[in-house]
Parts: sequence; C-alpha cells; structure tokens
Amino acid sequence: MAVAGVGLGVEQDFSRADRRHRDDGRALLARLRLCIGGNVGTGQQEGQDMQASKVLNGMTTNPFLKDSRWRRRQPPAWQGGVNATLHLDDCAPAAIASSSLIEERPEFAAPARSARERGLTSQPRDAPQFFLTAPSPCPYLLGQEERKVFTHLVGGRAAELNEALTHGGFRRSQTIAYRPACERCRACVSVRVCVDEFRPGRSLRRIIDRNRDLIGWERDNRPSSEQYSLFRSYLDARHSQGGMADMTVLDYAMMVEDSHVDTRLTEYRTRGPDSFISGRGVGPLRAVALTDALSDGLSMVYAFYDPEMSARSLGTWMILDHIDRARAKGLPYLYLGYWVEGSRKMAYKARFLPQERLLAAGWERVDPA
Repeated sequence: MAVAGVGLGVEQDFSRADRRHRDDGRALLARLRLCIGGNVGTGQQEGQDMQASKVLNGMTTNPFLKDSRWRRRQPPAWQGGVNATLHLDDCAPAAIASSSLIEERPEFAAPARSARERGLTSQPRDAPQFFLTAPSPCPYLLGQEERKVFTHLVGGRAAELNEALTHGGFRRSQTIAYRPACERCRACVSVRVCVDEFRPGRSLRRIIDRNRDLIGWERDNRPSSEQYSLFRSYLDARHSQGGMADMTVLDYAMMVEDSHVDTRLTEYRTRGPDSFISGRGVGPLRAVALTDALSDGLSMVYAFYDPEMSARSLGTWMILDHIDRARAKGLPYLYLGYWVEGSRKMAYKARFLPQERLLAAGWERVDPA
C-alpha cells in the first residue's frame, strides 16, 4: 500500500551558485528513513505556511533553525519540487534504512507563484513537507559539514508523526522534527537505552549515590522565570559560544511550550521532609529536563543544570533518573538522540548499555563488553 506524499520546495529566487545542490538534495531526500501516514491533521498546511514564512525570512525563534543557518537565499534551489510516494509495506526501520521508499515523479512541475504557495510545493494539504538546510560547519567533527532535513510537527496527528519519525532517527525541536542528512558523513547515530536490562556500573552508581539528596517532580511543560534563570546560567557557563547562547526568555518559553506532542518537564530540587509524600523537593531549582512521551519510551529533548554543581555529574544523573522513570512507566526505551563516534561531546551516551543504535540495517543492539 502506498500513501501520498512528501513534497520538497523552496523559493525560486536563489543565486546561481546555490543551484548546484539541486540533484544532491533530491538524492538526500530519496535516502531518508521515513515511516509516516498520509494525513497529519487539520490545519497542518496553515501551520506549515506560517512556519515556512518565518523560516525563509530568518525570523524563527527555534534554536535548531537558528543553529542550522536556514536563511533566505541560503537553502539549495530546486526548480519545482519532488513528488514522492511512501510505501507503508516497507516501513520497518531496516527496510527504510537500506532502500529508497520514495518514488520521484519527474513530471511534477514548478510550484505556483501565488503568495501562499511561493516556496512550497503544491502537495495535498494533509501531507508533511520536508526541507533541507544549507551546508554549515559540523559542531561535532572538525572539518566536516552538516546538513539537516526537517519537517513541521503540527495538527491533530503531530504526535503520531513525531513517533514514526523518532523511530526513523529524527529528533524534535519545538514544532520541528529533524535529522542529519550530510553528504559525506554518517557519524550521527540515533541511540536508545534498553531500560529493563540496564544495570549501572560502579562509576554510575557513584553518581547515583552523590545525588540521593535530589528529587525530580514531573509537571506539564510550562516555562517559569526560575527555569530561565537557571537555563541562562547554564548556557553562559557551559555553552557561551554555542548556537543557543543568545536565546532570550521568549526563545526559552517557545522551546518549552511550543509542542504539539506529549511533552513534560521534570524539575529537580533538594529533598525535603515531606518529599516522600508530595514527590516534590524544596529550595532552589537545581536541574531541569524536557522530555517527550512516546508509546515505547521517553525521549529526552533537552536538559540543563546548575553549573556550580558540575561535580555532581547532573547531566548523567538525569539520564539515569529517566531510565528509572521509563522503567516505572513500563516503557522499554529511553531515547538519547545522536551518538557521534569521535566526538568528545557525545561520548557519554555510549556509557548506557545495553542500547540500540539505528544503523543501515535498522536498530542494532550493543551490549556491554
């Protein structure tokens, strides 16, 4: 069975130099690991039009899009778009990874030039559209360039789409789902921890013991000034040169609450005398984790902590805490995003074994040595 359609389209008024990316972009699209249904919800096209307009004019507050340098005149120029069909019978991750599920339709002509449709293909209103960022320096591997493919997660079926894309190696940032689509590198590998079989080693048990005085309280995804103050301190101390360094309080609020999926916040504080009853801590906020709930696991979107408590390894401890939370909910996996071999920034994710990694043949298990 096949369902329509994935479209790719951008504005036509790009410089001639950009047009050399046209064929590369089509080839990248054809290699995507996708497994989605057709309709992604009423009103999805309106949301795409608004979001695409912000993206193409450089006005988005989404840190992913800021960091990806997606700006007017920077994306590759396609003459028209790619009309695609996804074959649901082949939607197992292994099949998605090893074969092209997208059938290009050369007869698809250039998009209409109306204000509403400029920059978008004339795909059905209920079909998600995918866009490709321009090449930019890789933040993980020196000398490499990165590109990302992304789509918008809006409408009544955003959660369903996000789940399918997560299984295919995508990550969420606000209402954007993205994944690497680099030309010459496949180092970014999606990983998920097998929580039922996970047993912390000696060094991880020491981190657990070090933080037994803290407790996490799960709440809805509402931002607060206290959260932003901690977030700001964390960025200034740990990522002052990163793509999120200039995020304002509005940017932070959008990062937390701009979600069409089941997203939760966990706030960590010191245990108090009533914490065993209320489940809440007392005193200053020490750490925060933003997490999506999936049918088969939890997906950690972003986490930050008090930089003055860096000796406690709070980033690692929040992962350990979420492994316990997933296990308590009866969920088999904790999704950690991308592990990048050769990158010191991402090396910590390899500590949580057993885990599964999304490779060319699909999800492959990695056990402790």
